Amino acid sequence: MRSGDPQAVERAFRLLAAAPGVRSASDLRAIAAAAKAGSAGTRREALAALTTIGTDDAATEALSLIESMPLSEATVAYGIVAEFPSERIHAALAASFAAETNLALRFAAADALATRGDPSVVPWLESLLRSPPPANVDYADAALGALAKLRHPGALDRIGAAAAGTLSGADARVAAIRRLEAYPLAEKREFLEAAALSVAGNDDDVKLEALDALWRAGQPDMLERLGKLVREGDRGAAFASALVFGRIRRVEAGPALVDAVRRTDLDDEMRALFLRALVLSGAPDTAEFVVRAIAGDHVAYDAPLSLAYNAGAMLSDASASFRAAIAPHLVRALRGEWGALSGAGLVQTIRAAGLCCGADALPALAPFLTHADTIVRMNAALAIGWSAGAAAERDLRAAWWRVGDGESRTAIRTAMERAHYSPVP
Repeated sequence: MRSGDPQAVERAFRLLAAAPGVRSASDLRAIAAAAKAGSAGTRREALAALTTIGTDDAATEALSLIESMPLSEATVAYGIVAEFPSERIHAALAASFAAETNLALRFAAADALATRGDPSVVPWLESLLRSPPPANVDYADAALGALAKLRHPGALDRIGAAAAGTLSGADARVAAIRRLEAYPLAEKREFLEAAALSVAGNDDDVKLEALDALWRAGQPDMLERLGKLVREGDRGAAFASALVFGRIRRVEAGPALVDAVRRTDLDDEMRALFLRALVLSGAPDTAEFVVRAIAGDHVAYDAPLSLAYNAGAMLSDASASFRAAIAPHLVRALRGEWGALSGAGLVQTIRAAGLCCGADALPALAPFLTHADTIVRMNAALAIGWSAGAAAERDLRAAWWRVGDGESRTAIRTAMERAHYSPVP
């Protein structure tokens, strides 16, 4: 934390917050001291770290840091410490709200108290709704958001109307849907259902947020409903439902998304989206289908609507169990069991093998080290270096002598270094 590099200081904050055990008083003082000497961003990171630590001593240092901040930073700081578990923070926020004469800072304190579930701020927030003061900030709208955190009945009606009404802009409706999160499903269902409909005025972003909100709120049969929409819905409904499936990542979505990829009434952009969601769902019984979709793509390497590219791009975010499930099918594809590979399908199958397979993929990958295409050779070398470990050194060395271009040799040299220094199993 004594480093002159702000990023190093902020990393130290995060490491101290994440480390197990109780932080010492000297560690906490050091965080506050480094923050006071740093930038506004460093101070925000320090408050976030102290909030994560959450002890009374951390609260003392957080309050000391906030007191040293300029007004413009203090309003943001109250939001950062709103979920601080220490009662010292709650008492400080309540005192600031009661005594503060600056409107921006008083509202920041009230909003933080609302986040903590303190109903004492309701009368003042209601007064802002009835008669907002003249200011550059829309305090009536801001008060509405704070009241929503407290499940205020009057706020529900106004927020619900904004979420369901098709006359508001998409951004305003998405914000309204998110404000409904604190309310029980029974109280907000009608608003969310209206926003989820495929009707004129309901943009895709609005439908996405509404469907996702219904899922998170526990609406029964949402998996079946989303599945029906990706299988049979119009483009907008299918688009929104696929994105929800990508967010919630449930293996039960696999069969519906397989059917969606097979739809012939939608374009390749939609099929690519379905395939991305399918990879993220992590359904092991869809592994062969995913690999066949990758391997069967013969468009150019960099085609923007490549199914292979879209599926491959998601594999790093897929579950470890799904990556393990597709590994043997990738080897089958590399061996040509489903026909010759080319274009995007070839490159993405090789890349996927590097991410998902182990040394068992080496015999299938090694022939591509001397492929006619430089891009294929480079990707094969890197995939082998990642997947095969020390067992690959012989094949890599042989390929280095057999290829003459600098790019391939550089990739092979990098792969050899990785293979040589890989851990022994």
